[in-house]
Amino acid sequence: MVESDARDLSVGHRKTFFFVRRKEKFALEVSLDKTFPDDWQYHSKKPLLRKVPYEQISSFSRHSLIYTLKKETSMDGNLLCVFTVSQEKGQISVQLAAHLKLIENNLPAGHTPSGPNFWEQSGASMKVEMTVTKAGETLTISDSGVKLEVPPNAIPTHMEQCRIQMKITPSRVVEDQVTSFCSNSCTAVEISPCNLSLHCPARLTLPHCLTFKKKKDCKARIFINEEEGSPSPWLEKQDLEYELNDSVCIMHLEKLCCVKYSIDDDGVKAKRIILYTAAKSLKQNDALAEVEVGYYSDIPGGRELLQLNPKLEVDSETELLFMEKQKLALELLLDCVIPLQWKCRMPNENPQEIPYKVIASSIEHSHLYVLQKENDQPGSVICQFIASQKDSPLSSEISLRLYPQEDHHEGIAQNHQMKPNTYSMTDTFQLLAKKLTDEWKSLGRKLHLDDADIYRIETDCKSTEEAIYQMLQCWKKKEGSSATYAVLVTALEEVNRKDLAEKVQNLKDVFEEA
Repeated sequence: MVESDARDLSVGHRKTFFFVRRKEKFALEVSLDKTFPDDWQYHSKKPLLRKVPYEQISSFSRHSLIYTLKKETSMDGNLLCVFTVSQEKGQISVQLAAHLKLIENNLPAGHTPSGPNFWEQSGASMKVEMTVTKAGETLTISDSGVKLEVPPNAIPTHMEQCRIQMKITPSRVVEDQVTSFCSNSCTAVEISPCNLSLHCPARLTLPHCLTFKKKKDCKARIFINEEEGSPSPWLEKQDLEYELNDSVCIMHLEKLCCVKYSIDDDGVKAKRIILYTAAKSLKQNDALAEVEVGYYSDIPGGRELLQLNPKLEVDSETELLFMEKQKLALELLLDCVIPLQWKCRMPNENPQEIPYKVIASSIEHSHLYVLQKENDQPGSVICQFIASQKDSPLSSEISLRLYPQEDHHEGIAQNHQMKPNTYSMTDTFQLLAKKLTDEWKSLGRKLHLDDADIYRIETDCKSTEEAIYQMLQCWKKKEGSSATYAVLVTALEEVNRKDLAEKVQNLKDVFEEA
């Protein structure tokens, strides 16, 4: 590749990674792990495992590695490459993927329109501007919880009106360093004209994403910068009045300025995070599907990883309390994929983990799962994940639905043009065969099978999984139209498998929504 070709590169996948400062000065290691399909082969004398020197990264010099692949057959199709990145000697690794798709209409290979950056895409919703008169005004940034209440007669006497702008700044931009569980957990704003004194204090409301053990034990530290866009330091305002509530901090400002705040770790119990599933549009003939599962903090300015990957479409989001206690990682378990023609091919590790220090620092992170279809049958696919803090009873279930979409003449996917319902009793039976244990015979009796049927099935089948599947098929055959989901869900509840009853009901509901 010549240097001038760099403009044709398009970013396929981004990850946040901690490069740790150590006395040993370990390098960054990058290795090409897998290619899908395998008719593409690595084509270079250079080793698969490459290193980026410690000095290169510590100096913030830009660096990249080139991997050359050669196709050994004439078959058409897309290409997926999977890389592992880690710091030498045991640093936590992350996986990256590059998905190359065939491009029609004679567009140059590798060329895709560049997506808008975070500020261009979200700027309209991250700020508000308004003319404030002596009557006062309230500036509110929609759907953020950020509010500035300017009381009557607050603007200077010599001014009839004043144009005020308020903009949310992601806290990671203004945080000096990551120091604690509460780092980057509170909203920061820039209010201009900076350093404008007010006759009456304005009330500024800024959200945070923390929950407290006891609210009275928690204290906030308020910092201001009176020069917008200046590198001048943030100064702590110890005499500034504030009220710290369950989800916001209300401050009383005597002048307009840039404002941020932090909350001490003492008394903090957990951090509210938002889990999400996302994927790129699935075309009818695609045999591979990429699924992202990740998190962001529940404060304005979140979703930055998603904003940087505009081709990803979020399917579902749910809140989870991430506990400060014991410094446990967040586990993401791919619990099931339906229909079973889709199999998870990467990563091999399941569950995946997001380290405690990543979420404690409010650094957004996601994991990639790659699904491969084993036949040509079209149809929808659903993945269900269980997210929980390791060794903790608290958990949350989150799903993702993918629908094959038709292309119009420009090659852009139409929204949900095809949504065939592929979820069936067979899929349900296959799922239950993998999840049920010793209670399967009791379930058979609840479904009105007699002991002779159950004994025959157990004797004829080589494994418990096969016996469960055949038992359910026997029930369906004997009951006919009376073998409904409602009956199955009730029977599962009666044998104390409410978890599976909810799963069967949820999966059915998800597909019926289509």
